[in-house]
Amino acid sequence: RVVGVIIAVYAVYEQARFNLLADWMASHERPYFWAGLERGADMCQWQDALHAEAAASRGESAIPSCIALWKCFQRIVHDHVFAQAHTHGFPLATLRGILAIYRAPRRLVCGAAALPYAMHATRGAIARSKWAMGILRLTLLSAMDSHQQAFPSSFKPVYVDDLASVVVATRRLVVRMVVAA
Repeated sequence: RVVGVIIAVYAVYEQARFNLLADWMASHERPYFWAGLERGADMCQWQDALHAEAAASRGESAIPSCIALWKCFQRIVHDHVFAQAHTHGFPLATLRGILAIYRAPRRLVCGAAALPYAMHATRGAIARSKWAMGILRLTLLSAMDSHQQAFPSSFKPVYVDDLASVVVATRRLVVRMVVAA
């Protein structure tokens, strides 16, 4: 995995504008987003277990699943981020600055070998960027809202780049679904 190092000037820029991101995230909070204050991975898993227990108490069964959104931070397409920013009222001026940081020219180095030319990224968020999590949330927001609207009865937490789901159904249907899988 390629890890970019954010130099001090960029880190100061991100930190100086972090309150804009915090305000946006607070105003776009969703029940399916985990990874926040009092919403850690452990609490997310306990919620999965609670839904399964509640189903059992009603004579139903539950199928929990977890999907890792593979290389999620590396696959964020910057053009898609801009489109979503317009839709969801993300602070555009600051987003342009943050994505300029992500797109800044850099050279790939491995030991003593290095590319002779600079590369410019058009996707991805830099590891350790204070804005990476917010940009990922922005990227997932419309898709998760649509999914939640289409399937309102199941529990679907998103924890950073992992999507969990607990489907509750009759035991007979659960057995058929598991056997078919």
